Amino acid sequence: MSKRTQRVSMEIQRVLSEVLLRGLPDDRVTSISITTVSCSPDLRHAKVYFVPMGGLGNVDTIMEGLEAIGWFINREVAKKIKMKYSPKIRFYPDEHFFENVDFVDELDNLTFVDFDEDSSAE
Repeated sequence: MSKRTQRVSMEIQRVLSEVLLRGLPDDRVTSISITTVSCSPDLRHAKVYFVPMGGLGNVDTIMEGLEAIGWFINREVAKKIKMKYSPKIRFYPDEHFFENVDFVDELDNLTFVDFDEDSSAE
């Protein structure tokens, strides 16, 4: 990823955060956290990865809401970012985040054996 692509991705993430803080016109979109923004090399497309804030909200419902108001989000980003072409923004749930949460849950469920207590029993 080039430096320009990285800068545009970071700027889109910043602008999206502002838009989300002001609120969105769809009640299906609960609070979300933007984890990553990845722009295509030609800067015409941006993939935005998100997770529901605090694990609250159904990802499928949030996705439906984001797709329904995609025009609004694209317009707000285009207003704030001065570029020849405004990137077309698509939202995706951050699967890596959910995999990591599942892994941490599995670690929490492990039982540990204290080997010092076992050796003293002999």
